[in-house]
Amino acid sequence: MPKSSKIMNLSRILRFLNKMLPKKITISRIVQAWIFIFSCCIPFFWLENPKAQEVAANAQQNQDSTTNQATNEAGQVASYFYSVPKNPGKDKEAAGIFLKSVTDHIIQNRGIQDFYQIPQSENSWLETILATDRQWHQELEKLEKEYRASFSTFVNDKSGTNSNSILIKQYSKAINKLQSEIDIIRRQIVQINVDQQIYISNLRNIPLISLVAVKMPFTAEIAAVGSNGEDLLSKSIFRNIEEPVLAHLTNLHSKKLNVPFQNGNIRITFLYPENITRFDDEANEYVYLFQRVEGFPFSQGITSVENRGEKNLKIEIFKNDPDIETFLNSENVGDQRLLNWLKKELAYQKVNNDYTLKTINTRISYFTMFRNGLKDDIEKIMKNISELEAKRDSMDQDNGNGSILKKLAQTREAYENHYLKREIKTYEKYTLEHDVMFSSMKNSKSKKGKSADNNNLILDSRIAENIPISGRPVKDIFSDILLSASQNRSINLAAYRERVYRENIEQTHLVQGELEWNVEREEYKILKLTRGSVGSRTQFVIHLAKQTHLNSKPSFPSPKTGICNSEIFFSQGKFTLNKSARKDLSKAARCLRKYPTQRVLITGHTDPLKPNYGEGSKLNNVQLGLRRAEAIMISLTKDGFDSGRFTITSVGAKDPMSTGRSEKSLRKNRRAQIFSSPEI
Repeated sequence: MPKSSKIMNLSRILRFLNKMLPKKITISRIVQAWIFIFSCCIPFFWLENPKAQEVAANAQQNQDSTTNQATNEAGQVASYFYSVPKNPGKDKEAAGIFLKSVTDHIIQNRGIQDFYQIPQSENSWLETILATDRQWHQELEKLEKEYRASFSTFVNDKSGTNSNSILIKQYSKAINKLQSEIDIIRRQIVQINVDQQIYISNLRNIPLISLVAVKMPFTAEIAAVGSNGEDLLSKSIFRNIEEPVLAHLTNLHSKKLNVPFQNGNIRITFLYPENITRFDDEANEYVYLFQRVEGFPFSQGITSVENRGEKNLKIEIFKNDPDIETFLNSENVGDQRLLNWLKKELAYQKVNNDYTLKTINTRISYFTMFRNGLKDDIEKIMKNISELEAKRDSMDQDNGNGSILKKLAQTREAYENHYLKREIKTYEKYTLEHDVMFSSMKNSKSKKGKSADNNNLILDSRIAENIPISGRPVKDIFSDILLSASQNRSINLAAYRERVYRENIEQTHLVQGELEWNVEREEYKILKLTRGSVGSRTQFVIHLAKQTHLNSKPSFPSPKTGICNSEIFFSQGKFTLNKSARKDLSKAARCLRKYPTQRVLITGHTDPLKPNYGEGSKLNNVQLGLRRAEAIMISLTKDGFDSGRFTITSVGAKDPMSTGRSEKSLRKNRRAQIFSSPEI
């Protein structure tokens, strides 16, 4: 360092001490002086001591490493999900888990978050909810198509495995089965269309939110209203805002949906709690009401309030922050609290409306996706029918049944493994205000005949009474909110039912079933912890990201039960099936397929044992009857029946159908009986 620079630094020290001496000397001033002197003297030591520079560089490197490590650890905390205790009311460790999650979040964010700001993590989580749900359904649809294709190939191949003498008939039967499957798929498409219409009909309970300001003359009617604003909901002046609100929602959102808007109605769900009035130049007093208005554009009803055509009523619906500022400035009303609340409310309304619209569009796309998938299946089946018709004409038989069975088993396993487990991502918000705690999760269990208006957003006022606020650390308050919320909220599993398919026992067609879910475990992550004021009220707010791990319980319709009783006749001393026997066996097989869960008893019979006639000795007759029963079982197994269903036995000549001696009578005893009932 040049000497001139050293002199300048010394002069700075002297000037600083000169300023400090005339004033009152305190401990803080002494500390400031030492800090100043130390900062000025460091360059002397630094520039003239290379060893010190090396030590300082190493220290800085270690500090950077420590900082990076702390940053990585903070990132891990941010992405960590905490397990929700299964019985939070009885689990003594539950409170500790909730307290730890709150503490970690506060430490990571260096305090609670801004009450009026929407964290980026919330928007990202809402997008994640839609993305994961879409990916799960797309994978389900893909695996189902692969399973259908391999099963169709298996059925087609199975139809051509028997001898060439009946191959043409089997191809014809397979074609008829495929045509029947097309009819079944078309009925499934109709059911999807019905489900879509039901879903659209249920949208009448789904609101889109608007932020509305109403300016009106101050009258005795307004003065008579309670301070909480609840009586205003029934006043006729609010009938005047219905048409502008619905028109605003239609212009703003209708083009984003493939679902048409209806007449609709509205409901005012929140009124800014402060009375705001102003006198104009003529000393007329006006009152300003700022409201959160839920519009139901998918509903066909109207609000049941008389419209008397209020005069001097000004309605302003805010679209963005500049609209809010322009209105407040032009009317010269409000304060910073009102401005902050309006901006925060408008921001959350935009997030809520965008999420609602995306959810509706996503659900409608699911119907379209599955409908198009079934149409593609019909096209593939039609192509298979054409191929079978060509095979029937050319009598070409593919001998690759082993690989087809392997492919069927692989696609079946992949399809079932996908829908056996599922991870549901949801978003929840809990607000504690005085003696009431609210939740963003509406109760989906509505009784028949009750509208969505009866769905209470209030969890339980008794819960809030058990959460004291005064004089407590905020982390304890938030921890108690989580504990109370975990005891009173549960995911609506009925909303996640899905249609799935599997083969019937005889592997002739696919049957439709439903998935019912059981909760395996739940996890949560805190997105936002905040405390703020809405007017004169203080709110404690928690935003959560939830992950629910589900196990499915497939439910398929029970097969029918009934009785099948058939007789198959043989030539004398023979156990092979002739043309007439095969025809009778085909009729018997149709009956057995109706009741695929029932066991089948096949009993072989022979002629009565007599010295001068009969089919042989007693031992030979028993063996012959057993061979006849076995021949029938082998034929049915080749036709697709499960060999485990059959029990074969022989009584020889012990139970004759006819005791006559003529050939006609003896022919009736050369038989095998096929019997199936629920009692076997």
